[in-house]
Amino acid sequence: MFKHLRILALAALVLLTGCGEKSAPSEAPANFSVTPGDSQVVLHFTQEPGMTYWLFYAPATGINRDNYLSYTGAQLIRDVYDGGAIAGLANGQIYSFFMNASNGSGPAGPTTATISVTPRPAGGSWVANPIIGNGANANAVTFGLSHFVTVTTGGGIYYSDDGQNWTASDNAGTSANLNGVTLGSNATVMVAVGDAGTLLSSTDALTWTPHASGTSANLNSVAAFGGTYIAVGEGGTILYSTDGTTWSARTSPVMENLRKVVYVRDDFVAVGDNGTVLTSPDGNAWTKQNSGTGATLYDVAYGNNTFVGVGAAGTLMTSPDLVTWTPLALDPSITLYAATFGSQFIAVGQNGTTLVSPDGVSWNFVASATSADLYAIVFGSGTYLAVGQNGASQYSN
Repeated sequence: MFKHLRILALAALVLLTGCGEKSAPSEAPANFSVTPGDSQVVLHFTQEPGMTYWLFYAPATGINRDNYLSYTGAQLIRDVYDGGAIAGLANGQIYSFFMNASNGSGPAGPTTATISVTPRPAGGSWVANPIIGNGANANAVTFGLSHFVTVTTGGGIYYSDDGQNWTASDNAGTSANLNGVTLGSNATVMVAVGDAGTLLSSTDALTWTPHASGTSANLNSVAAFGGTYIAVGEGGTILYSTDGTTWSARTSPVMENLRKVVYVRDDFVAVGDNGTVLTSPDGNAWTKQNSGTGATLYDVAYGNNTFVGVGAAGTLMTSPDLVTWTPLALDPSITLYAATFGSQFIAVGQNGTTLVSPDGVSWNFVASATSADLYAIVFGSGTYLAVGQNGASQYSN
């Protein structure tokens, strides 16, 4: 995605045709292409040293240099680069793009041909990644601080700019299995949790610092919102923090192992063994809800005014309010370990199972890029990324 771009007023088009000391390029940028993705497009062209590249686009067809000003929503971006993304587009809406270049502050040269494309939701097709790190199980994944971050069995922490190529972080010598990772909504502190009460934090996803948790219980998941961090684990353990570094216990209404905690809509939600569903508006006081199932629940996601819970023995269920749950039919031999919502719901699980739903009610199987169990999934920067068994991962964008 482009960083520090200036979106210029349409009146600034004069910059592209004005006179300057340098001559205009004689040709339009070569090999210009636009690849549609989820709510974004990716640009490619032959980038020459010393040139300034300008991108014109609008939610319409047939735009060109002469009629560009007449389209509502038209945009002009300076200093685009090969491989950059234009985000924040509407899926299903056709957009048209063309570009030109200037030699520094000099006048602009000819424009490329106009290319029209339509962004579409990701999740329909998947690509396998190289194995993450040393091939240990990748147990959780998040997106934040401009990185995808995954944590693994044996204490591994890895970060990636694109969800495909991974680099090991400084994990402060941690060897405990790490089971959860999240970024606080204040976007400054990332937290990872694991076995034997392991807690670490980072402000850049690259270097991590351990902290006392006050418990020896295995911690399975961590979530954050509005400066509040919640970690959950075995025996109903619930921990609370306002900074990601200092933690204290909260009273849990259950003794079941809690497998996942998330913040969705207006509540923290924790799920776990025996169909456990706990809710809390602030992370302090927790209420047990009746899920209607005795199966282990591994995750919950929210989108399109619908909560979706997934778990063992084919458990897939929906709720409008976290109180009343409706089971959906799924093969009971399938375990789903994770779900998320980006532009649509994606659920993943045993043997690479991958399911897609626009509304949380109607689901379709799609071809997976791996047969490994997938334990976690996240949506970030227009990309779904699922990780799991033996460091396997797959992405869709």
